[in-house]
Amino acid sequence: MGSALMLGSVVATAIVVAVLLRDALQRKHDVLSWKHLFLWGFLVFFGTGGIFTVVFNAGSELYVASDQAKAIMGICVPLFLVLFLIACGWGLKARWVEKIVPPVDVPQTTPGVLICTAAAVGLLVASLAFPARGDSLLTAIIAYFRGGMSVTAAGLATYWLLAQRFNPLSWAVFIGTIGISLIASISGESGRRQLLGVLIIVPWVWYYTHLRYQRLGAWVPKAAIVMAAGFVLLVGYSGVRAGLRGDDRSVGTLTSALMQSATSADLSTRNLLQDLFLQDAATNSMYIIDTYGPMHEQQPLRGLIWMVVNPIPRALWPEKPDALGLEITGLLNAQGNLAPGIIGHGWAEVGFVGVIYYALAFGFICGAVDRLLQVRAANPFFVIAFGSTIGQQIGMSRGDTPLFLLQSVLTIGMAMGVMYACKIPFNSLMAAFPRLRTGATEAQEGDEAAAYEDADEAEEGHADGLDDAGREAGGVDAAEPVADAGDGGRPVEQPDDWGTYPVGSADWGQASAGWAYSEPAGDAEPPRA
Repeated sequence: MGSALMLGSVVATAIVVAVLLRDALQRKHDVLSWKHLFLWGFLVFFGTGGIFTVVFNAGSELYVASDQAKAIMGICVPLFLVLFLIACGWGLKARWVEKIVPPVDVPQTTPGVLICTAAAVGLLVASLAFPARGDSLLTAIIAYFRGGMSVTAAGLATYWLLAQRFNPLSWAVFIGTIGISLIASISGESGRRQLLGVLIIVPWVWYYTHLRYQRLGAWVPKAAIVMAAGFVLLVGYSGVRAGLRGDDRSVGTLTSALMQSATSADLSTRNLLQDLFLQDAATNSMYIIDTYGPMHEQQPLRGLIWMVVNPIPRALWPEKPDALGLEITGLLNAQGNLAPGIIGHGWAEVGFVGVIYYALAFGFICGAVDRLLQVRAANPFFVIAFGSTIGQQIGMSRGDTPLFLLQSVLTIGMAMGVMYACKIPFNSLMAAFPRLRTGATEAQEGDEAAAYEDADEAEEGHADGLDDAGREAGGVDAAEPVADAGDGGRPVEQPDDWGTYPVGSADWGQASAGWAYSEPAGDAEPPRA
């Protein structure tokens, strides 16, 4: 039945690639978004991951799946993906999320950015004074949040650099913050998710401040260079992280590991194949399909229950449930922590039903977050807060999924908390300086100007209505409309030769009016003075 798993994985791979290309080329969705990050992870762990599981028997040294498990997995992979995409569309239309998620309205000025950056870096430096491992609750909390705050600090420094790219001080702040963030991201764990988050937050912030407002062909080569450099560092770190699993995690040790990662990355075909494609999430999910139900008890809503009780110290509750990854690691007598996969999580709860509600839940979450990112794309603090967990989004399909989701929620909450904590005492100082300008700022101001223009034109048209009717009655042709009704009466400008959409253009971003939840521009109410 390996053919069933192969077919399901090939179909899922084709769907993911088609969706990514369609969204990018037709401007159906932001290129950098939670939906796309999740899809990239799903592609690696269950798309190509499933294919290479069949071809190379990835993970077979721990467990050889039955034909029944392979057949079920062949059904679950494309089923999960289709349901995820459907639920993502529902999330994109959920207007109510805008009312319950704080907007992070910190003044977008130099003091606003620098004060928040200093606070984030200060927390990072303070956290490095604590041991990376230990049984105390304080140590666990610090390790929990260290990675997310390192991504937040890197994102804030990146934003100030992009807004002040000719200022030598902004380069110094950026380089210093990135260095501290990279060290802190690998201080608490030997995994790669937090390091990946620090590397991706740079193009993430660049995209939402500038690249989003350019044609795809104009910015992809630029971003590719940055992402390629990060890819080399990530691959290099994969080769040295095994040596960081001991207790020696001093700043010097971590710095040496990062330098070795950047200078001696093994980019051979064999290493890349092993590191990128020979994933064990599909194999581990099939182990769960084979054993949970027939041998081990399935537990409905296990992941949700685990998230709720996880903050309770084990000293107070010795029998507190373990994460699924730790559980199957013990059952298989393996080293480290195995990846159950998001499909395995669903199956361990209620079989097919669990897979279905995992797909619907995470699809809706990704869609709702992407709606917020599109609506508040011009707010760098909001973008950075929700970008602080991008490493978790890529790894979400791998699992432990409830753990990654809990870390995502706490990381976003902490990022917002630090920003608001800085705003409360320093709001007057932050607001006294001029607003930093980026491509997002110009696009937002262009939309506001266009809204005023539409309102003025509507008022003039109402006043001149009788004159127009008189001209038509007298045989004089009425003036041609400025644009189709679907464009809200706004002149549609074409991109200029430099690839940037003009201020006030009806199609200024990657996430244009083509989004399912977007309203026509003409329906927008003009801002009030």
